[in-house]
Amino acid sequence: MREPLSRRDALRAVGAGGLAGLTALAGCTSSAGSDDTATATPTVTSAPSDDSAIQETNSIGMSCYTDEDDYFFRPDVVRVEPGTTLQFGVGTSCRQQTLAYHPDNDAPQRIPDGAESWSSPVMQGSMGGTFEVTLEVEGVYDYFGLHQEFGQVGSIVVGAPDPDGQPGLAPPQESIPEPARERLSELNDLVRSALSE
Repeated sequence: MREPLSRRDALRAVGAGGLAGLTALAGCTSSAGSDDTATATPTVTSAPSDDSAIQETNSIGMSCYTDEDDYFFRPDVVRVEPGTTLQFGVGTSCRQQTLAYHPDNDAPQRIPDGAESWSSPVMQGSMGGTFEVTLEVEGVYDYFGLHQEFGQVGSIVVGAPDPDGQPGLAPPQESIPEPARERLSELNDLVRSALSE
């Protein structure tokens, strides 16, 4: 007898590309009575992703499985042209935020020199919400979420930058929580590979 698909398996079957178009519904799912403020042991986020390609989209969903301590952005690597306005969207049940890795946000700089940092308000998923940021400077931008300690990070490639000298492609700094450092290293590999093609 075949087992029913879990939420994770169903989303994996749809793929990251399918999720990108659902930013307004970029949902967070949780068990009844779950609370994303509870203390939990951080684990590396292993949410569904298409790690074979960088997605070309201007929409990023901020999502979670609070009952599994997974908090993530989808797609977690996007490519846009300079001057593009990106929209981060949150669906239901999770508190979410997006912040550039920059000293303005008490974080190491992992965005291009001269680029403006960003910090969205904390958005409660049950009320929906979106945040927009316009990226003018070519380069690699790394960003993190409210749940960085669970590996909630992402990368944005603006234009076709030379990978050498990009703060976003440097080895992740020790001040970044380990699950986020591990995921940033994976994203670095993906971005370097794409930029070298």
